[in-house]
Amino acid sequence: PTDSPTPSPTPTPSTVRTPDGESLGVVDHELTRSNEGSDSELVSVDAVIENGSKSAVTDVRAVARFFDEAGDVLDRSEARTSRLAAGGRWEVELVYPGSGADARAVADYQLVVERDD
Repeated sequence: PTDSPTPSPTPTPSTVRTPDGESLGVVDHELTRSNEGSDSELVSVDAVIENGSKSAVTDVRAVARFFDEAGDVLDRSEARTSRLAAGGRWEVELVYPGSGADARAVADYQLVVERDD
């Protein structure tokens, strides 16, 4: 037997959506935790969004929806950027609004990137 952690199956909500026909893409994303097991435990979605087009895009919004083990939505967090340069990357951290036991209840997330036109 080993002491290495066993990966748990990922519930279905873990998806990334970007605008159809756009060259916006999520090149990296993950659920991160800090201060695990404490009353100040925090959870967030860290993502890198890339503009693969040859022109700048404006009014980009990233929304993370946080789910519990049963797949129910617990809460959401969002961030916006007014301009993403051609070929540019936007590193964004979407922090779950709760902490401690509330943050520990987060089991999965859905990340949606969209334009506010």
